[in-house]
Amino acid sequence: MIHLDESRIQRLELMSDLRMTGLMHREVAEQMNLMKIRTPTNKMYSAQFVERSIFKYQRREIRKEQTSFKVVNETYEFIWK
Repeated sequence: MIHLDESRIQRLELMSDLRMTGLMHREVAEQMNLMKIRTPTNKMYSAQFVERSIFKYQRREIRKEQTSFKVVNETYEFIWK
């Protein structure tokens, strides 16, 4: 993903995987805290932080799949009178 370092991607994937196993957001936060994993700002995880992080991560994944780049080479000619 663009603009995310590898450690942040790993944390997001871990939270998403834990959520997919059926854990609630609160339980994912508790698990992350038990594993002594901190947020990017060095805080403990909360249910709200987990919920928003997973939501944003899923939106990034959708954008990544839907985004395509088209290279266009155009030449412009300016005529000054």
